[in-house]
Amino acid sequence: MRANWLQNWTCCGILVAIALFRAAPAQAHKVTIFAWAENDTIHTESKFSAGKPVQGGKIEVYDPQGKKLVAGITDDQGRFNFRIPQRSDLKIVLTAGMGHGNHWWLRAQAINPQAEIGAPPVARLPSFSESATHPDVPPNASECLDAQAMQQIVAQALEKRLGPLEARLAEQPWDWRDIIAGIGYILGLMGVAVLVRHGKIKEKR
Repeated sequence: MRANWLQNWTCCGILVAIALFRAAPAQAHKVTIFAWAENDTIHTESKFSAGKPVQGGKIEVYDPQGKKLVAGITDDQGRFNFRIPQRSDLKIVLTAGMGHGNHWWLRAQAINPQAEIGAPPVARLPSFSESATHPDVPPNASECLDAQAMQQIVAQALEKRLGPLEARLAEQPWDWRDIIAGIGYILGLMGVAVLVRHGKIKEKR
């Protein structure tokens, strides 16, 4: 009686593990999109769950009322960048084909309040060698920034980089399939161990 009970539990654990691991490849086509604002540009990265970039994916940007503001296609690296269309919450939708898609909400607080909507790119600062060859650019221009201003610039840069990463980690839920698959795998191993032990006991008898 006890042997039958152990065998039934073992079979159930093995079947659950096999079924869930066979279903795992279907999750390989799950896509994710991540977006962040930097200066006057919004950057997006789209990938499959296995890490492969989504190439040729359709990106659509909507305001909170559902009005489409921007549309485009991801490049070979799964990236698509665009100018900030307006200072509000933005819903960025990814369509990767074959019914796969996802979206990302970029909150208005993540947009630099000093960013100019639709402004031209920020002028590149001259390098040290360029400033040395142009007398109109003072070679000691960096001395104009005091320590406090420099600290504020560094803090703002870190906030821009770390803020989106923290939001991305916070919005990644656990997949219940992975949890159940792990439990089934453990039950299967326990069942196999019980069967082996039960067989050894029979041999001794």
